[in-house]
Amino acid sequence: MTSSFSITLPEITTAMLDALCSHCMQENGSVETCPHCGYNALTHKDHPLYLKPKTLLKNQYIVGKPLGQGGFGVTYIGLDCWLQKRVAIKEYLPSSLASRDSADTTVVPFKNQADAFQQGLNLFIDEARNLAKFDHPHIVRVSNFFEENRTGYMVMDFLDGDNLAVFLDKNGGKVSVEQALDIILPILDALSAVHAKHIYHRDISLHNVLLLKTGVPILIDFGAARHIMGEHSRSLDLVLKHGYSPLEQYSGRGKIGAWTDIYASGALLYHLLSGMLPPAATDRFCEESLQPLTQIAGLQIPDYLNLAIEKALAVRLEDRFQSVDEFEAALLGKPFIPLTPPQDTLESSEELGKTQEDTPTSKRQRLIWSSVLLLLILLIASISYYRPFTAPIDKLLNTAQAQWQAQKLTTPTGDNVYETYQQILRLDPSNQPAQQGLSKLADYYQQQAIILKNKGNLTDSLQLVQQTLALLPQYPALLALAQDLNQQLANQQKQKHLAELLIKANHERELGQLAQAYQTYQQILQQEANNLPAQAGLAQTADAYITLIKQQTNSIDSTRLLQEALQYYPNHLELLALQKKIINNQRLQTLLTQAEQQINALQLTEPLDDNAYNTYQQVLNLDPDNPNAKAGLLRIAEQYERMARAERQAEKRSHFIEKGLKVLPNHTGLLALAQLYTLPAKPTPPQPTPPVVETPPPVDTKPEPPIKALLLTAEQQRKTGQWETAINTYRNVLALDNKNTQAQAGLVQIASHYLQLAREQMAKNELQQGLISIEKGLTAQADHADLLALQSEIRQKLTKQQADKANTPPTSEDNKPTDKPNRPLIFTPSF
Repeated sequence: MTSSFSITLPEITTAMLDALCSHCMQENGSVETCPHCGYNALTHKDHPLYLKPKTLLKNQYIVGKPLGQGGFGVTYIGLDCWLQKRVAIKEYLPSSLASRDSADTTVVPFKNQADAFQQGLNLFIDEARNLAKFDHPHIVRVSNFFEENRTGYMVMDFLDGDNLAVFLDKNGGKVSVEQALDIILPILDALSAVHAKHIYHRDISLHNVLLLKTGVPILIDFGAARHIMGEHSRSLDLVLKHGYSPLEQYSGRGKIGAWTDIYASGALLYHLLSGMLPPAATDRFCEESLQPLTQIAGLQIPDYLNLAIEKALAVRLEDRFQSVDEFEAALLGKPFIPLTPPQDTLESSEELGKTQEDTPTSKRQRLIWSSVLLLLILLIASISYYRPFTAPIDKLLNTAQAQWQAQKLTTPTGDNVYETYQQILRLDPSNQPAQQGLSKLADYYQQQAIILKNKGNLTDSLQLVQQTLALLPQYPALLALAQDLNQQLANQQKQKHLAELLIKANHERELGQLAQAYQTYQQILQQEANNLPAQAGLAQTADAYITLIKQQTNSIDSTRLLQEALQYYPNHLELLALQKKIINNQRLQTLLTQAEQQINALQLTEPLDDNAYNTYQQVLNLDPDNPNAKAGLLRIAEQYERMARAERQAEKRSHFIEKGLKVLPNHTGLLALAQLYTLPAKPTPPQPTPPVVETPPPVDTKPEPPIKALLLTAEQQRKTGQWETAINTYRNVLALDNKNTQAQAGLVQIASHYLQLAREQMAKNELQQGLISIEKGLTAQADHADLLALQSEIRQKLTKQQADKANTPPTSEDNKPTDKPNRPLIFTPSF
C-alpha cells in the first residue's frame, strides 16, 4: 500500500505584500509607519544595485531592506513564506564585475567580465553548499541556496544582535579578559569544526563576529570565494584587512591553512583587550612594531595569555600555533596534549615498560657512557664546523655565475641560479655571495616588473612579482611593489567600472530616462566624489528636466515632472522659478475658468464676493498683459451695453451704463449711450439746448473723494478688524493714486494678517477655512508668494484626505472636487 502526501504552499498575494514592513518583515496593516519598528516606507528610495523591497525569490522568500553591502554582494532581511520566519538573504553581486539591469531584477556582468563573474558564482554556490553541512551553535546556519536572476542567493538564519565593532563602541572600545575569552573560545571551537573539513574562514574580524542579545558569539561571512575572486581581479580591497590578514594572504601563492585563521583570531583578541588593531603584517615584517599587551598601560594580562597571543600573531607561519586546539589550550594556560600521540612515542613507552628496574651501578655506567658520547658529539661537531667547504662552494658559485650569463635564473629545473644559491646556503647558511646572489635575483625581477609596470602591463608585472615572492618571500621591496600593483589594478578596474557607469548614465539621459540617469550619476559620485563628467552629467540632467517640463502641454504632466525634478534638485534656481511660474499659471487658469462661469451666470460685478469683474482684476494683478482678462472685461462692458439698450426704464438703464463704464471707462458704446440717455436738459420751458461743452460728463458730476479722508477711513477699518472693507477703501485710494505707498502698505499688512490666520487654521486642520482666508489675503495682494505656497500645500492635503476617504488615487490639483467648490471670497471696490 502506497501512501502519498502533498504540501500546500501559501499563496503570496498583493495584499499580503502591501501589509508587510520591508524593514522588520512583520505585518503593519498597510500603514505608512510600522507600529513594530517605526520605519516609514515613504522615506525609502530605490537603489540601482539593490533588489526592490517586496521582491519575491523562488516563490518562497520575500526580500526586505538591505542589511549591508560589500564589494562581493548584498545581504537583505527577508521572510520565508513557507516557515513564516525572518531570514537573511545574501545575494552574489560583486560590484567590480557586474551591475543590475535597470529594466528588471537580473544581474548583468560587465564587458569582458563574464568568465570571472561565473567563476565567482560557482565558488559562491560551492561555499553555500559546504556551509549548509554545518550545524554548529557558533556558525551562522545556511538553510538554502539557489540561482535566480542570473546570480546566486544564500539563505541564512536571521540573527538579532550587533557585530563586535558595534559592541565595542557601546562598551568603551575594549573588554575584560573574561569577556574576551567568552567571545573568542566559542569562535575557536567553530573554527576547529570547519578546519576539520579543510575549510578556512580567511576573513575573521570584528565585523564578521556577531554577538547575539543572549551573549552568544556567532561566526558569519566566510570569505573563501571572495578571496579567490579578489586574487582573480587583483583587488586587495576584497582580500585583505590590514591588521587581521597574515603575511601569506598578501601573496597569491601564500600557503593558507589553520595558521591563517589563528593569526586573524589573535588579532581579534588583541583588539578586544587593548582597543587597538595590531600593525599590518607587512609593516611588522620590515620591523617588529607589535606592542606586547603586558606593556600597555592600564591592562592586566596574564603572562601566559600575552605569550599565546604573540605566538598566534607571529609573522612567519611556521612560528605560529599549527592548530586551533593548540592555540585554545595556550589561551587557557594549559599544556597541549594531541589526541593521537606519534607512533614512535608509543613504541618507546612500550619498550620502556619492558626494561628492568635500573640499579645504581647501571645508572653510573649510563652516566659515564653518556658523558663520553656527548664529548664525541661535540668533537665531531667542532671538526665538522671548522672543516673547509671551500672547494664545493666555490664550484657552485662558479656554476651560478655561468647560469647568470646564460640567463638560467629560475629555469630549467635543476640547472638555474636560484636552485644553485639555495644549494650553497644549505651547505653554508651564512654564505654571503649566495645571499647577495639571491638579493641580486630579487632586484633583477623587481626591475623587470617595474619595466612592465611602466609600460602599463600591470597584470603581467604583478604576476612576475608574485612568482618571485613564491621563491623569495623575505624581500620587503617585492612585497611593497605587489601591494602597489594590486592597488593600481584595483584603481584601474574602478575607473573602468566608473567609465561604464558614465556611458550607461549618458545613454539613460539621452533616452529621457532622467530619474535612472540621476541615480547612475550619483552612484559614480558615491565612489568618486570629484568625478567631473558625473557632475556635468547631473547638471545636464537638470537642464533636460527643465526642457521636458516646458514641452508638456498638460499641467498634470508638467507638475509631476517638476515634483520629480525638485526631489533630486531641491535648490535648483531655474526649477524653483519654473515651479513658481507653473503655480501662477495654474492659478490664472483657475481664475479665468471661474470668471467664465461668473459671466455665464451674469455675475458681472455683483455679488461683492463672487463676480467676474473682480476675478479678472485678480488675473491682471498676476499678469497685467493677460489678453483673456482684457477680453473678459470687454465682454462685461458689452453685456452691460446690451442690457442698457434693452432696458426701457430710465433708472435701470442709467444703472447699467454706469456699471459698464466702471468696468471700461473708455468703452465707446457705453459712452454713446451715456451721452444719449443720461445727459438730457432738465424739463423747463423750451429753450435752445445748451452747448455740450458747458455740461460736465455724468461720470465727473460726483466730487472726487479726498485721498487723506479715505486713508484715515481705511486705517480705522483695519484697526477695528473690518479687513474686507479696508481692502475696498485702499483700492479706492489706488484708483485715484496708483502709486500711493500708504495704501500699498496697508494691503500688504492685510495680506500678512490673512496669512497668519490661515496658518493657525491649518494647524487646527481647518483646511477649508484656511483656503477662504488665503483667498481673502490674495484679494489684498494677488502675488503674495507665501499665500500662494500655503494655498498649494493646503490643496494637496485636502486632495489626499479626499483620496484616503474614498480609497481611490488622489485627484490632480487641477481637478475640481465633486462636492460644492469653495469659491474665493472676492471683494469689489464700491462704485
